[in-house]
Amino acid sequence: MKNKFLYLPILGLLLACSPAERPQEDAAASEASAPREPDRYQEYLWCHNGPNYSKESFDASQAYWRQMVEESNVPAFGHFSLFPKFDESNFDRIVGLIWNDKASRDAGWAAYVESGIEEKLQEKFPGVETCAGDGSDELFAVNVYQPRPATVAMADQESTGRIASYQFCTYNEGKEGSDLRPVALDTYGAWLDDYEAKNGATGYNWAYFAPDFDPEASKASDGVPNAYDFIWMNSWASESEESTGMAAYAESGQEIQASFDEIMTCSDPLRYDVEINIRPAAL
Repeated sequence: MKNKFLYLPILGLLLACSPAERPQEDAAASEASAPREPDRYQEYLWCHNGPNYSKESFDASQAYWRQMVEESNVPAFGHFSLFPKFDESNFDRIVGLIWNDKASRDAGWAAYVESGIEEKLQEKFPGVETCAGDGSDELFAVNVYQPRPATVAMADQESTGRIASYQFCTYNEGKEGSDLRPVALDTYGAWLDDYEAKNGATGYNWAYFAPDFDPEASKASDGVPNAYDFIWMNSWASESEESTGMAAYAESGQEIQASFDEIMTCSDPLRYDVEINIRPAAL
């Protein structure tokens, strides 16, 4: 199983127990090999501008949509927009939905469909924008594993100005998630801690996305390979934070990058401007 990245040891629990308090060996072995639960579930929806699109009409439609969501019984979720910083022929923006888990996602979509919000939006703002819906082949879902959340929480960050980049990665021959985990969590994590100790807290975070779809059988945007094992996401609070951090990593993180390169091969990063529309409570 290549995604052994998702399996985390519980040695801290075992070492904290006295011999009399320790679980039975078979129970401990079973628990230690259990898969780590995802931190959340996210969906990415392609959106297309219509013949009546303008910045003004789009902003007005989004304000109306947010008002309807706030007044509805749709369960809480996070919502953000990605605007590509590169030429892209498949969509104009991507809507990101953040759910606690897949069950929350199913309940949320059911409530959203029942609310009629989408129909009301299209009736009031016809031809402005259409986005993929539940069951569409332009909706892509992932289980998100984020071992190191941003030091500056999303709640304390600006809603606009963020930058996110996505790389589509494949494990090299003979490598798997168990090889990636110590480099990502320990070595890279220590570098990030040292960087922030010297430069102050940042809004940077990275995450590992496990696709909940078959990449080889799905649509793909420009720059995305036909097949990959996972997606690596980097996110910064601003372009200046990105450029400063990347410059420091280029100077002192090359040994770490060499370790990453031994384990995985990734596409060039696809960069997006990020706007947070509804802040998720968990981040």
